[in-house]
Formats: sequence, structure tokens, C-alpha cells
Amino acid sequence: MVAGVVARFHPDFIAFRERLTAAGKAKKVVRVALAHKLLTRLNAKAREVRLQFTQSTLPAEPSEASLPRRRTRGKAENARRFPRQLAAGFSMS
Repeated sequence: MVAGVVARFHPDFIAFRERLTAAGKAKKVVRVALAHKLLTRLNAKAREVRLQFTQSTLPAEPSEASLPRRRTRGKAENARRFPRQLAAGFSMS
């Protein structure tokens, strides 16, 4: 549906549609080709915008507060969770 509208008003798509119809392609084939071309352009535009957004919002350097904290367990919790390893002499610190 959108491909049909774009094919009527956008010069690149008009030329593409005329080239396909001159080559004897069926209407449905032309419509699918236009939709594919439109989807490819929209994905490229989305990629450009996404790259611009990530480059403009990146902090200069991550601070200590923004880094995730690692959860540490005490020896008692490790002994409950891994009794065989501790008994065998493995250090869990």
C-alpha cells in the first residue's frame, strides 16, 4: 500500500516502477520490488539515526558510579553452596 503511494510521488521510485513495467514485469512483482526498495531505504535511514544517537549520547568516560557493582558472597554462603569444593581444598575467595 505504502509502496504504491511512494511510487506515485517520489522521483526515484517513479523511475524504478516505469523501468520494471517497461521490462514487462507483473503488477504484483513491481509492487513487491517497490516495497523491498522502500524497506531497504528505511532500514538504512534507521541505522544512520541510531548511529548518530549513540554517538551523541555516549559519556566521555564512565564514572565509578555508573559501572555495575559485582555482588560478593561471604565464606559462609560459599560453604553452603559449594561444600565439596571447599572440602577438597579449593579456595573460593
